Amino acid sequence: MTIIKHHRLPDPFERIKRGEKKIEIRLFDEKRQKIKIGDIIETYKEPENKELPIVLEELLETMAN
Repeated sequence: MTIIKHHRLPDPFERIKRGEKKIEIRLFDEKRQKIKIGDIIETYKEPENKELPIVLEELLETMAN
């Protein structure tokens, strides 16, 4: 298990906290290629640095049909 730190603006942070945002789309760069199911993403709300830990449950390889 790896812990990844990720900063967020207030609106997306609150949407994740309320359960309204469950999918994140990111460029599959070198940093994200290391992410595995079960890793914890520590999300921080800017500017207060409030923490919200998220456990990665699923990793989609592509958005293609």
